[in-house]
Amino acid sequence: MTFDPPAPVQERRSLGGGVDPTTLACVVGEETQKPPEGAALLFIGHQPDLGNLSGFFLPADAKDGPPFPAGGVVALEFEGPVAAACGKVVWTWTP
Repeated sequence: MTFDPPAPVQERRSLGGGVDPTTLACVVGEETQKPPEGAALLFIGHQPDLGNLSGFFLPADAKDGPPFPAGGVVALEFEGPVAAACGKVVWTWTP
């Protein structure tokens, strides 16, 4: 089995463990300025980084929203630019 993504995969070591959500949001903003049609961003990591990141993108009234347990996945959607407190939870999955 091979992995053949429709768009190039980029690894950014500067976004390694412990990155603050603001830095990550800046990178997301750069990548989403002119996204190709159907583009998606996927972040893979560990807690607390991914929980902090998803919380950064959710509005204050949603911060007590979906749990983010080990191995969990959350899909966020943005109607406009990807920015702090502008995301909406579309779905979650937990093992």
